[in-house]
Amino acid sequence: MNVLITNIQIVIPSGTEVYVRDLAVALKRRGVGVEVYSPTLGPIAEQIRDAGINVANSTAAIENRPDVIHAHHFIPTVDAILRFPDVPVIFFLHNRVHALDDPPRHSQVMKYVAVDYNCLDRLIIDNEIPVEDTAVVYNWVDTVVFKLRETFAEKPSRALVFSNNAHAYQGNYFRTIREACEAEGLAVDGVGFGLNKSEMRPQDILGNYDIVFAKAKAAMEAMATGAHVIVCDTIGLGGSVNATNFDHFRKFNFGMKTLTRPIKNQPIIEEIRKYSVPETRRVARLIRDAAPLARSVDELLNLYGETVDRYKSEGPRPTDHDRQTIRHHFGLKNFRPE
Repeated sequence: MNVLITNIQIVIPSGTEVYVRDLAVALKRRGVGVEVYSPTLGPIAEQIRDAGINVANSTAAIENRPDVIHAHHFIPTVDAILRFPDVPVIFFLHNRVHALDDPPRHSQVMKYVAVDYNCLDRLIIDNEIPVEDTAVVYNWVDTVVFKLRETFAEKPSRALVFSNNAHAYQGNYFRTIREACEAEGLAVDGVGFGLNKSEMRPQDILGNYDIVFAKAKAAMEAMATGAHVIVCDTIGLGGSVNATNFDHFRKFNFGMKTLTRPIKNQPIIEEIRKYSVPETRRVARLIRDAAPLARSVDELLNLYGETVDRYKSEGPRPTDHDRQTIRHHFGLKNFRPE
């Protein structure tokens, strides 16, 4: 089987870019033919190429006809559809609100997959995609790479804000977290694009921190290493992950839907004080048992196979949206802000 993965960019270690890298490498290790297409490339693309995988920034540079397209983001998805007008597409949605994540309505898209139930609402409620054409496939952690620490501090001393949305300027949530951590005697660092400290190998540093403030995939990676994770980002505070609320947080990808509280000094201090080695161990085991990359790859390979078989037997899905989708695509591609 040949799989083409699309993404709007493959540049920095952010959610979908890391997702694409890890998936592409895992598929290749399984003997699957895999290529990646993105209009904008950077350091993460080089990591994928180092694994022997073709990463193309034009559809003309895609070397093989795919059997299925694993698609992210509207523009590169439609680029791939135009390049391969007879290949089935599975569109994956990772963000509830971002304009670039609009799901393309097209007859080649056989399935729309959300990474959580918040994104599923965008598909079904916002875009009126039939329920039977949707599914939820949760995010994962590469538990081989993100190893569980051997020792846990009885009292936390180091914290990390792990997000591309963290900035040093006044008014950003990073400052509030830093003030709260310092009030509790914790040294605090920040990693992310907004702090000019992108970390290409977070697996090398997460084990050094007792408490990590993060959301979504970054939160899952920190949990897998045995950090006490406080789900938090620029839009709000979710709180400490524990064995009781784990399923609820996972249902919403430890992300936007859970960030319901304002980011203020005292609530953050309260979450810091919930640090517990036994509870952190339980959460680490839960995420490592629930979300290993290998199991997710199995699930995706089954989905690819089912989609290819369905496309062969039924053909493209009936829809009246194709022309409108293509027109919208070229409108976006030709738009130049003043």
